[in-house]
Amino acid sequence: MSGNDNITLMGFMGTGKSSTGRCLATALMRKFVDMDALIEQREGCPINRIFRERGEASFRELERGLVAELCARRGLVIAAGGGVALDQDN
Repeated sequence: MSGNDNITLMGFMGTGKSSTGRCLATALMRKFVDMDALIEQREGCPINRIFRERGEASFRELERGLVAELCARRGLVIAAGGGVALDQDN
């Protein structure tokens, strides 16, 4: 792995991806990206509201777009929910 490769932490809610990711990013002097937090920021509402009002498919589409965006960048530590791994395009 080179210093330009992204590191992605995946797992269920509450497993420590964000906390661990922040610590890892600091230790490696990299930028940390929490995918769920970024989606919430961009959409102006929490993930559970996106699921409730627009459905899971809509959330997964937002997630897929963000995966593509982040894959084009290098040197990140990324916290991603476990659902990211369910889509083979990701």
